[in-house]
Formats: sequence, C-alpha cells, structure tokens
Amino acid sequence: MVQVTFYNILTEVYSDELTWVFKWLEIAVNGGFALGPMFGDIFIDYFSYGGTMYIMGGLNFLNMLMCVFMVPSIFNEKKKKNTIKDNNENEDN
Repeated sequence: MVQVTFYNILTEVYSDELTWVFKWLEIAVNGGFALGPMFGDIFIDYFSYGGTMYIMGGLNFLNMLMCVFMVPSIFNEKKKKNTIKDNNENEDN
C-alpha cells in the first residue's frame, strides 16, 4: 500500500521527469530487497531479535519525519510554480 501511494505521489510531483524518478525508485526498492536480508542478519547477530525491532522502529521514525517535513514542502513548491505559471499566462492575455 505504501509503495503504491509513493508511486502516485511521484507521478504528481515529478510528472515531467518520470523516467528518471522511476529509475531511482526501482533502484532503491530492489536494493532494499537485495540488501535487507544481509543487514538483517548482521543486526540480529549484534543486537538480537528485539534490537532489530528497535532499529526498524528508528528507521520508521526517520521516514515519518522525512514525510512530515519534506512531502508538504515539495507539494507547496509545485503549487507555487503552478501559481506563478498561471499568473504569467493571465498577464499575457
């Protein structure tokens, strides 16, 4: 569900650069699938099973902070650009 939502956000924000954005998104997702088990095995050796849950919780918290502070600013930036573009078009008419 999260990945589908992320794809929708990316198509809205980066509609002009979809090829570039999807290339890096797929690299990140597939890199996570490839490297996740390796890092999970390393973490479980050093921190035990419970420690891996704290690490994942910390990563989720970091992700939440990034969403709170970065996603609204990206949408506002696009909205400002569209507003400026609309104002320029109205002035030309």
